Amino acid sequence: MRLDIIAWILACAGVMGACAGGEGMKTEPDKGNAPKPVEMAADAVVVATPNELTPNRGKRVRVSGKVERAKLGDLVSGQGITLLLQGERLADALVGTDVTVVGTLKVTDDYQSLVNARGEISQGTEPGSMTWYLAGWQLVH
Repeated sequence: MRLDIIAWILACAGVMGACAGGEGMKTEPDKGNAPKPVEMAADAVVVATPNELTPNRGKRVRVSGKVERAKLGDLVSGQGITLLLQGERLADALVGTDVTVVGTLKVTDDYQSLVNARGEISQGTEPGSMTWYLAGWQLVH
């Protein structure tokens, strides 16, 4: 490869890194961009077991569990259910802690991995699986 092309590529990489705002050089922990906390949300249906998912699909629900971090987003896991928190992530300090969230309970198959004509598998969830998630969720305090 010619040296002038290598120099151009390195210069572009430097400009892109500067435009990215130094994300790779953060010194503070991520505070997250989660929605503002709400009060107990008495209007929400409590969902605590897998059997309560389907009957409450599309409803405003309240779920408690441990926060986990995944590629798709943050998860709340407890008592046999794991729900994806669609959208913003919680603060790093909340990962591994117990929280309560409210939001609209939904399900999708949009996150499944796909197999192309060459047999290559994309990243995603198990083929044929459904992902339960909370849309428009808020942390309860």
